[in-house]
Amino acid sequence: MTPPNANATLAAEYAGNGVGIFPCRESDTLRGKAKAPYTRNGYHGASADHGQWVHWKSMHPAAIYGLPCAPNGVFALDADRHGNGDGVQSLKTIFAHFDFDWRSVPTVKTPRDGWHVLFRRPTGLGPTRATIADAIDARDNAYIIAPGTVLPDGRRYELMGGTPLQLARAIANGTLPLMPGWLIDLAVRRPIPATPMSVSVGPAGLARQIDGLIAFVKKAAIGRRNAALYWAACRAGELTGQHGIGACLIADRLIQAGVSVGLEGRDARTTVASGMRDRTTGKRDGN
Repeated sequence: MTPPNANATLAAEYAGNGVGIFPCRESDTLRGKAKAPYTRNGYHGASADHGQWVHWKSMHPAAIYGLPCAPNGVFALDADRHGNGDGVQSLKTIFAHFDFDWRSVPTVKTPRDGWHVLFRRPTGLGPTRATIADAIDARDNAYIIAPGTVLPDGRRYELMGGTPLQLARAIANGTLPLMPGWLIDLAVRRPIPATPMSVSVGPAGLARQIDGLIAFVKKAAIGRRNAALYWAACRAGELTGQHGIGACLIADRLIQAGVSVGLEGRDARTTVASGMRDRTTGKRDGN
């Protein structure tokens, strides 16, 4: 079993170096799930203040600690292996595609065999997507459990290379490796160049818009194809709502485009149906 003060000592390393942290539940209870914030306003209550940390330590001696991402200038990729596919393997595939060595950035092996990969968040980074690819989430306006944390059952958030103290100093000094351009392209929600859908267009203009959506899906980078298909389906939902054109025809073309870039037919159909439904019901795409 982990001594109750082990994670408090770890938190002191982060806070003592100017990194905002906050206490989280160490295990499931009737009052909340493990990893949920003890703080009333979640990660927004994070602090590096010594007096605040001492208070938290006295109130929650066995707590684990969360590390907010954007407020600390961090952008994290969260790859899971318990649910929708093998996110770690998918992330390795994406890295290989972009000739990126994951060993060049702080990488954390999580207790359930996933990965947290940490980058320096660029100043002025736009709104980011919740999901980069299946089983790979973006942790931007969110938090991760502080690397080095030990759970009550002994499992760890193990930093693969370096120490938590070195990581804390890199975060505080802004010396984490900066997000590469290709990752910014994957993470940031961007509109595709197309004729604005709010203006009235004729049949030829509609055809060009539909063709543009199909081309957007077919040109999507590996790891972004499902997200690109969802985005295109949202735009297609707008088209059908504004112009009264046949949803089935556009949906079929989008599904075919998704399959042509390697998505499973069932997954492509689900994504297209979800995107078109979300847009026609007013749900926002992205995070």
